[in-house]
Order: sequence, then C-alpha cells, then structure tokens
Amino acid sequence: MADIIGNGPILAFFEKVIDKGNLSHAYCFVGVKGSGKLETTRQIGAKLLGVGVEKLGSQPDFVVVEQMFDEKKEKTKKDISIEQLRDLREFLCRHSYLGGYKVAVINEAEKMSLEAANALLKTLEEPKEKTILFLLTKDEKELPETVLSRCQVIFFSAPVQNYLYQTRKEEFIRFDSLINKPFFEKLKIVEDLFGDKTDHIAARENLQEVLDVWLLSIREAIKNNSLPKENILQIEERIQEAKKMLGQNVHPRLLLENILLQIK
Repeated sequence: MADIIGNGPILAFFEKVIDKGNLSHAYCFVGVKGSGKLETTRQIGAKLLGVGVEKLGSQPDFVVVEQMFDEKKEKTKKDISIEQLRDLREFLCRHSYLGGYKVAVINEAEKMSLEAANALLKTLEEPKEKTILFLLTKDEKELPETVLSRCQVIFFSAPVQNYLYQTRKEEFIRFDSLINKPFFEKLKIVEDLFGDKTDHIAARENLQEVLDVWLLSIREAIKNNSLPKENILQIEERIQEAKKMLGQNVHPRLLLENILLQIK
C-alpha cells in the first residue's frame, strides 16, 4: 500500500494484520478533516479486495455510507439515516460477489441518527465472516459508547496537506483584516461564507471550521498585542457561543454579526 502523508505507520500495521489474517471486524478511525482517514481506508479496502484504488468505485464488495444530498431540496440531509444502515446491514449479510471480503465504510459516523446507530449496533454484535467495517469520525466521543466499545480505535495525526495549510492561512488573513474596519466593510469580508444559501447544513459545518481557525487567530493576537485583552475575551466568548448555537436553529449570519461587532 502506498504511503499517505503522515499515515505510514497505520498502513504498515494493516499490512501486517492482513498478511497474518488477524483483522478485527470493526475499526474506528479518529482524526480531523483532512487527516487522510477515508484515503487510508480506501487503500486498505483495495488491498483486501485485490484491486487498485481507482477500481473501488465499480467494486461490488466495497461500499461507503455517508450523509446524502437531497436533490429535491437541493441540500445535504441532516444525518445518516436508519434506512441507510438497514441497506448496509443487507449488504453485509449478502455473499461476497467475488468470494472474498466485503468492506463497508461509514464516513463521518458521528452524523448517524440515534436510530441508525442502534441499527449499526446489531450489525456489530453479529458480524459476518470476512466482513470489515470502518467507522470514520472526527471525535470518537460523539459515537455511542455501545458502538465504540465494539470497534478497535485508531487515531490519525493532524493533517499536513498543503491545501489545508492554505485554507487555514487564508482564514488567519481574513480575521486580521477585520480588525479596525467599519462594520459594513467587515460584512463584505465575510460575505462569501454565506455563498451557499440552500445547503444550510454544509454551510454551518464550513462555518464551524472557520470559527475554529478564528479561535487560533485570537491566540496569535494575544502574542502580537494586536487587540486589547478585554476585547479578545469578548470575541472568544462570542465565537464559543456561536459554535454552540450553530447546532441549533439560529441563523449563522446573526451569530457571525455578533462576533464582528466585538472585533474592534
């Protein structure tokens, strides 16, 4: 298996357990976005199924379950549904098309509904022979303990990919550009964060990531003395509040405007 940036030891571990036939039935890969969880899983799946990674899309014994896009409403669905997990269970119960392994991946597993997680538990309690399940998540604490306890947990290092570095760099620059600007100019600077006015779930998730970078920017502001200390505390409080409220039915623009009002 080819090395994926920073994940060589994980791939080497799976090389050994596959060669020795010591695979567990279920694994939980934990790491932030961009840490290579899905890419690594695809490498492992390709080895188990004896095909190239580029062939997995047409491989009937490999499936990825994730949040679906509702074409009628033109937005991402709220969670991974119980119907999807029932389909997954049916997939795992069928005989392998090629007589070997069946590999299933649940991407962003923390987004499973409670009903879906309960349906998954039944699959984990009664694993079929030569079926391997990978749960990918940014935070294992967001999964039910009953599900997590039945998986072997593997942690991924923080991402080092150039594109993530560039994205964070751009957000650092954006935050700095808000300082000492009139409110109407601040609104222009953040307007692109609301570019997708239909897919509200995707927009909220993107804004969560932006606010994480802004929190890091505050720490830099403390080092550089670019903001008064009392102002920093107010901004941090508003950001933390916004991160919590994004998961509720509060309009993201209103939350962001409250933050902008504190940046002086």
